[in-house]
Amino acid sequence: MGYWPVALDVTRRPVVVVGSGEAADVRVEDLLAVEARVVVVTADPTPRMQAWADAGRIVLHRRFAVPEDLRGASLVLALGHDRAANRQVARWARSLGVVVNCHDDPQYCDCLAMAKIRRGGLTVAVSTGGRSPALARYVRERLEGCLDPVWTELVERAKKLRTEVLGTWTFRDWASWIEGELAAAPRSLTADAAAGEGRVFLVGAGPGDPELVTVKAARILAKAQVVVHDRLVHPGVLALSPPSAERIPVGKGRGAAVPQEAIHRILVDRARRGLRVVRLKGGDPFLLGRGAEEVLALASAGIPWEVVPGISSALAAPLAAGIPLTHRGVAATAVIASGRVADPRGVDWAGLARVDGTLVLLMGMDELPVATRRLVAAGKDPLAPSAAIQWATWERERVVRAPLADLAAACRRAGVGSPGVVVVGPVVDVLREVLPAREAGGPSLPQPPDPARYGRETLAAPASRTV
Repeated sequence: MGYWPVALDVTRRPVVVVGSGEAADVRVEDLLAVEARVVVVTADPTPRMQAWADAGRIVLHRRFAVPEDLRGASLVLALGHDRAANRQVARWARSLGVVVNCHDDPQYCDCLAMAKIRRGGLTVAVSTGGRSPALARYVRERLEGCLDPVWTELVERAKKLRTEVLGTWTFRDWASWIEGELAAAPRSLTADAAAGEGRVFLVGAGPGDPELVTVKAARILAKAQVVVHDRLVHPGVLALSPPSAERIPVGKGRGAAVPQEAIHRILVDRARRGLRVVRLKGGDPFLLGRGAEEVLALASAGIPWEVVPGISSALAAPLAAGIPLTHRGVAATAVIASGRVADPRGVDWAGLARVDGTLVLLMGMDELPVATRRLVAAGKDPLAPSAAIQWATWERERVVRAPLADLAAACRRAGVGSPGVVVVGPVVDVLREVLPAREAGGPSLPQPPDPARYGRETLAAPASRTV
């Protein structure tokens, strides 16, 4: 059988995954990284599938598949443990004219999943035509060391240059330019660790959007051998690390999470094996991220470490919603605080109520009703303009605006919850009139949107309150 290698665009298009297990988890993660609309049909979902469904990142049907599940899909992946069931799914897909991949069964495949290397906009794929996936993976791992992370930047520079020289440059011109760029490229940032010496990088993953990761973070991720990551790290950021890297999810958020002491042990253990370890943390490692605790644990164990700052959601979320943290004549101060009512470090609600400027609360959506009541009780104006931004900079970002005393109720009606950032102060309304209609407080949606739907949504709340 001969296969013609092509790149299939599934961004925001429905892809149906039938089956469960490690192979299905890997494929779903790959699909989420390219922003596909993933629908999983299985009677026995893995914990990762359930977590993705709970977070609204996939649609999950906990049952056996039927032909109707495949209708309208751009691609079907039959990844169950039962070969006969996979073949049945493949036959259904072909009868509907849908391209299908059948796990470890080339004769029932219209397409094959290739072993791939991603460096930002550059993708290198290896295939043996289904003859030996293990060999394809081996070749990919040998090639990974040849692609320095500078290629991530080079692709973007080439994209911009192409618009200027299109139709005038020959392949020889391009080759000369590429060779010059590579010759001038700096040494890999992760090559500073001595051979065999483990090292831990505490890297800020930013607020979500992979394009908001720093260049230094992308370079370090590209050479990671182990990635220990939080629950809210965007799959597109994880995709910047080599597929061969060990990825260890450690939670941090609602539901099950790995205890902090266990995270310390994981970092120390992997580094002592001589591995390059990236501790990938949402936002910035040192802003309410317990990064300093991890540094102290590493230092105590004698492990070399480095901190790479990231863009905090405290800054990015208001910006994404069109809210400046400061504005001349309106607010010259911005205060960032934990919104967790039961935070063991204690929250000075009276002090926060006295903030004459902008107040930003992180990690406060689950306890928002209590937090807003305490702010009002401490003297904060109940009519203070406020906003909650959920999934800031992600594909499904949503914003609710309301007076402070109404914000929790407005979020409940809109179905907006964790993860989210709360902003309180007059800056919330500074740009409201010049934002797009739906950002400026248009009519509320009749019901919360389908969680699998992509695109940013803003749900408006009442602009005033009678007291």
